Amino acid sequence: MPTAARSLCPVRRTPEVDGEQVTQLLPHEPVGALEVVGDWTRVVALWQPSSLDPAGYPGWVLSAHLGQVDEAVSAVSYPATTGADGPALVAAAAAYLDTPYVWGGMTTDGVDCSGLVHSVARAAGRCVPRDAFDQADQLLPVALDEVRVGDLYFFARAGRRVHHVGFVAAPAPARRMLHAPDSGPVRRVVEEDLPADRLETLVGAARLL
Repeated sequence: MPTAARSLCPVRRTPEVDGEQVTQLLPHEPVGALEVVGDWTRVVALWQPSSLDPAGYPGWVLSAHLGQVDEAVSAVSYPATTGADGPALVAAAAAYLDTPYVWGGMTTDGVDCSGLVHSVARAAGRCVPRDAFDQADQLLPVALDEVRVGDLYFFARAGRRVHHVGFVAAPAPARRMLHAPDSGPVRRVVEEDLPADRLETLVGAARLL
């Protein structure tokens, strides 16, 4: 029987309780178990594509958090629970408004910028990468002057890879974004006009559909 998360659980970079959380497994999410070291299992999250491993997002979870999943559960797809057009994606993302920013978070208890995109896309039945830089590399690029509601804005500093992503809530000239900011005075999911510092690092856009 395939292995899956029994409940929401953190995925750590190292097999330690205080290891950095890199992502989370949602309840019943299937994983590939690679090895067991003490109380820990090294896994790949099969529903979270990543350039770090072709099988899925890699990390360590406490073995007690893992159980069995019905073989009928697919490792590459999952049922949609929300609409998938642009306004529906933004409406789904709005359910996370005021959620605290948590590195590696995937839920309304705590989420990071790419986790918000990944979770909303998953609810719409789309399998997209977990990290912002992978999302920028693998999703359909869109010219900044052609973005629509529900597209994604990507941000990067000169010479660096993409470090931030958010949903387009209104295209130019308004350029409003719904996102989970990792810096600034508000570290909670917000919808706002792009401030000057974000506009300076806006490097591209992509479409989930």
